[in-house]
Amino acid sequence: MKKHILIIEDDPNILDICQILLTDGGYQVTRIDKTDDIIKTLTQFKPDLVITDYLLWGTNGGKICQ
Repeated sequence: MKKHILIIEDDPNILDICQILLTDGGYQVTRIDKTDDIIKTLTQFKPDLVITDYLLWGTNGGKICQ
């Protein structure tokens, strides 16, 4: 079973690069450009790992991790 990685990033170019690299590495990747409710997002996707940008519109990665 492939490990699932959730990427939260608001720059579409960075999202594309991360998805290509991780998919080529054998991971299942879900990408989103923002989240209003991180708990709902985590419950929905159930990732093994979350990679997030620190500076996101309306919030930051530190608050998401908190």
